[in-house]
Amino acid sequence: STLDLEKNPPEPTTLGAVFKYDLKTGEYLGKYADEILTPSGLLFDSSTDRLMVSTISSMGLFDSELVLEYKASTGEAISAIGGGTGPAGRTGMAIGPNGDLFVSSFSNAPFGVGSVLQFDGSTLESKGTFAQILSAEPEDFFGGASGLVFHAQDASDKFYLDVVGLFSSNLARFEVATTDEGLQVTSGEILIREELDFPSAIQSLGDGTMLVTNLGNDNPDTGELRPGSVAQFNVATGEFIKTFISAGGDGNIAQPTALLLLPPGLDCNGDGVIDLQDLECGCATNIDDLLAELDLIRGDLDGNEAVDFNDFLALSANYGSDGSYM
Repeated sequence: STLDLEKNPPEPTTLGAVFKYDLKTGEYLGKYADEILTPSGLLFDSSTDRLMVSTISSMGLFDSELVLEYKASTGEAISAIGGGTGPAGRTGMAIGPNGDLFVSSFSNAPFGVGSVLQFDGSTLESKGTFAQILSAEPEDFFGGASGLVFHAQDASDKFYLDVVGLFSSNLARFEVATTDEGLQVTSGEILIREELDFPSAIQSLGDGTMLVTNLGNDNPDTGELRPGSVAQFNVATGEFIKTFISAGGDGNIAQPTALLLLPPGLDCNGDGVIDLQDLECGCATNIDDLLAELDLIRGDLDGNEAVDFNDFLALSANYGSDGSYM
């Protein structure tokens, strides 16, 4: 929804905050979480009812080590994790294929090495640094780790972890395998060096391609002015496909940062997941519509990223006597 901030202004705040809006009307609903020093990223995990907020700075530049945990359904502050756990400047977050939380870190300064940290998905205890590109070669420098995404490979136990480096304007790819000790990085390299201009966020489209937002440069004191954009790449090769969204245009896009993909019209409750709960919101009328729109949820009807007995119960409860879905 387009938000009219003159009609629905956020309340003044001296610290950062998470604001809440009605997804359908754009109405400002107040602060969801307050008194956050430099909030950077948001991650909602429907399976645990968690909202995670990463923070990028504390007393200096890119020096915060904290990720804040909230109960998503109420906004109640639960905990702050990550203190003393390694490279600072917390930014992007993702849930890994094993259910753990992965957080990218700027690493204190523009010339620090970008990192990805790992936290236990249940306890949120630190498991240390998961991935880094350590190289003495200038062309392999990776700094300002920001958005990150896991891609499944053909083999069920192997994945790609792609992370964009905002300061180094490149993309690092890590090969990840499932072992007896858990997820392990088997290799890492700079996959994409061109067509990235201060990249911030990354998102898989699920069709073998991915999108990356580019901030560009709007500061004449730091060099040539360059417009922001959203670029599309081939997941398997890293090959540039096209500029997916250009600067200006109907949306008057300037410096795109975050990126979220929602299939049109079916994520009725706005939780980022298309599941059985959307039937209750009215715009998704039956399970057939949901399955036709997004194949990935064919068995996962309750949206907990697992196909289990609860999905069978949900299916049974919505199965008509004439053999049709209700």
